[in-house]
Amino acid sequence: MVFESFTFGLLSNTQLPYVQKDAYSYAIEAVIFALIFFIPAILCKYVGHSLIKKRGQKPTTSMRAYEPLLQDDEYEDEHLMASQIECDIPFQELKDFMREKRMFQSLLGRRFLFASEILEIIVLLCLAIVPSVLSSVGIFSVAFGMFLTLVFLVITTTMIMRSFCPRELKNLVKVKRFKNFRQSRPQLFKELYCSFKLEPVRCYSIFALVLLYTISVPLMTQKSCLAYYEPKTGTAYGAFYISTAFSRWISLPQICPDGKICHIYSTLAEDASTSVILNVHTGLDVTTLEANYDTRSEYEANNKVLAMKQTGLDLKIDLDSTGSRYMHSIFLTNLTPATDYYVQFVSNGKILGDANFTTFPSEEMEKDIVMVVGGDSSGNEIATAFIKELRNYNPDVILVGGDIVYDNGDQDCYYCWDYYLDQFDALNKHRGKLIPLILAFGNHDVGLDDGQLLGVDPYQNNLMLFLPQHSNFDLKNPRAPLPENRKSYFYKKIGNMLHMSLDTGYLTEYNGKQLQWLQNTAKQFPTLAKFANYHVPIIPACFYNPHVYGEDPRMESWVPVFEENKFMGVFENHVHLFKRTKPLRFGGGEGPGVVYIGDGAWGINPEDCYNDDPNRNITGVFAKMGNMNHIWILKISKDTVEYNALNKDGAIFDTYSQKIADYRS
Repeated sequence: MVFESFTFGLLSNTQLPYVQKDAYSYAIEAVIFALIFFIPAILCKYVGHSLIKKRGQKPTTSMRAYEPLLQDDEYEDEHLMASQIECDIPFQELKDFMREKRMFQSLLGRRFLFASEILEIIVLLCLAIVPSVLSSVGIFSVAFGMFLTLVFLVITTTMIMRSFCPRELKNLVKVKRFKNFRQSRPQLFKELYCSFKLEPVRCYSIFALVLLYTISVPLMTQKSCLAYYEPKTGTAYGAFYISTAFSRWISLPQICPDGKICHIYSTLAEDASTSVILNVHTGLDVTTLEANYDTRSEYEANNKVLAMKQTGLDLKIDLDSTGSRYMHSIFLTNLTPATDYYVQFVSNGKILGDANFTTFPSEEMEKDIVMVVGGDSSGNEIATAFIKELRNYNPDVILVGGDIVYDNGDQDCYYCWDYYLDQFDALNKHRGKLIPLILAFGNHDVGLDDGQLLGVDPYQNNLMLFLPQHSNFDLKNPRAPLPENRKSYFYKKIGNMLHMSLDTGYLTEYNGKQLQWLQNTAKQFPTLAKFANYHVPIIPACFYNPHVYGEDPRMESWVPVFEENKFMGVFENHVHLFKRTKPLRFGGGEGPGVVYIGDGAWGINPEDCYNDDPNRNITGVFAKMGNMNHIWILKISKDTVEYNALNKDGAIFDTYSQKIADYRS
């Protein structure tokens, strides 16, 4: 923690996922701490030996003949061989000699030597944790981490145990005719043998600790999660809360027990008036799931018999013993617009759970839609308070513009999503039906810094796994797509509105095929009120001055599409501030202009960069801005869109409205 900013600074420009960057950072910290303790260890050892040398040594009767040999640290093997000494002294006599010798050594010197041994052990533990840290996040396997740990510990503990054999006896065991060793035995083995004979308890204790550490630490640190802003689970370390498979096994209950449903929530495909994706998490024993469903009116009229059935995508998600589960995504299509439905989830003839949902109206229907918009949420108390406040607004759909639970794209942080989905389970229960979620991808969802495209598997982050947000585009057999076929950008027709979720360069380049898709899709629906949502803002609420800081490249790619196709609102995030721009047209021409709304402060503490920005709103594009937590409540009717900004106290502090007729192409 002390060197966190320093180590992160070293890695700030590296093309690494957050998880690996964090692991390398902590490994560097461990090495730094090892070096810090290594220096006083060397000094203590030097001072200790110096103090001991100043005290005289009392020769013993049994060892008197060998006193010159024992006191001379510089004898060579040839000199010892020439002395023709038959070193047949039993080790018990050697131990007696060393015990008697210690009585005449400097007490202060011995304490310095003891301190050096303690510091060496601390150095050892700091360095030995490095393989465990790197294996815990999958940089290499746990087995390889154990091997590296064992190799390192054997080398370093050997160096420590050699010190148990005093330097005087190290000269003695150099005699090749010494009776306890064969002539060809290496000197290291002789010295270790000497150490084990003189200090058997200490040596065997260290050996046992090495084996215990080698096995237990890599196992206990495997599947580590380094999540931001999730204090309910894990140990705080700097900005992170760290947990492992072992700590989660101790502290968390089984997330999805056998035979149970742990989450039910819905996402949307392309046409929200005639289709829906129902997502259900179950225990590992529920390998298949069937949805029996019908309209609520038909269900009540037909003696509570459900006429329609549908199976879906059954996906086993292997996490750890606490979080592993089956996820079932059931795609329902050919539904009736603006209609209440009831569904039961059945496995092997047993009803495991049920839910209600309502399809959205078609474009020509006159029915209001309430949409919640925000970003940079997390599962902290502020975000949770906002979700509870939504009970007063009866939302029909909830949109989050990235950085949702701050799990850094790490599957082992699954529990962050479980906490988050629990909040919506409660909201759905209060609302009496499923409220669909639309979630964009942010840097903390995929585990990458801005604009990085390499280094992560885009299909292994929990957002991609848990939330299918488009169909498989198979008109004959529409279903939820497999994870490897899912995209990070998609559109939804919701009543008289077209909503487009975009990827600001994390998993898909912002230009190229995504830009072409944006242009084609926007032109395909000229009569719909158009909105876009993405993570990194084109017009950030802080430090926006193109003449000073340069222009975002999307100003020349996305913005012309927004203006040409008369987008009403664009929702931006990432900066953790509040903003609403004036209606803007950077390309000139006629039209009311696009309003940019943001900047992602649902739960995360707002930034304070306003105090450091000398050019705040120097361009004059912002109608209102500030640094407060907020979400937006939008009411979309046949003719108008009303925007209401809600603060964490539940008060509306900004309002704005637009006429849909002004934005029709």
